[in-house]
Amino acid sequence: MNRYATLADRYGIHVGLRTRLPLPHSRETVLGFFASLQKALPALKQLSLADNAIALETDKNDPYYRWVVLQQDLLASGCTDLEELTSAMAQHEVVLNLAPYHLSINHLDVHSLDVSLGFDFVYPGNHHELIAEALGGSLLEARALQLSRARIVGFAPEVKFALDDEGQLVCSVALEPRGSVSEICQGQAPSEPLGVWLAVRRKGPFEPGIPFTDVLKELSERVFELADSFFIPAFVEPLAREIASR
Repeated sequence: MNRYATLADRYGIHVGLRTRLPLPHSRETVLGFFASLQKALPALKQLSLADNAIALETDKNDPYYRWVVLQQDLLASGCTDLEELTSAMAQHEVVLNLAPYHLSINHLDVHSLDVSLGFDFVYPGNHHELIAEALGGSLLEARALQLSRARIVGFAPEVKFALDDEGQLVCSVALEPRGSVSEICQGQAPSEPLGVWLAVRRKGPFEPGIPFTDVLKELSERVFELADSFFIPAFVEPLAREIASR
């Protein structure tokens, strides 16, 4: 079991390649691409369509859910709760190796490539209040509660850092609380978990001749380094402790 598997209820490692020009969506192109993916990744067996996206995925009830999605200008690959990080990265490498050939993507077409590490917490209470307490916002909450019957219904921090002098390499941290204002006020449990995400993105276009998988390796190394040194101690572990204390 890897070091991230026990930090939350679920975790995932996702990769997104966004293009400047629309990706091809002809029947022949899409089926040819997905057939090559399935040959390399036999667990991806189900083809589905939803919201202008075409996906090749495992069964959604699979404990190790995996998917590849093709949208108008986005190719995304995701893995959830895999026991080995190497298995997740191997899938992403396959996708980026096959995409230039099947989808006619080259270095000029790249808008950005990002690698994301995310954690889900199942919590039946107020996600916004939980974040405020866990991340040092208790003073804000105390001031709010001085108001008659007040409660926090919106607290979703997002922060971005430039990791180079040109602003081409950007790190972002986002917290995604769930539950509408009416659900919070009525004490209803959110239908979805609280999400906490770390992402590192390199903006395109890329230099000619550099494989996409080389950029993937660079970004994944930065994500795991930042996760261990900053993201998990500052965001993930405080949320886990706050949930455990309630």
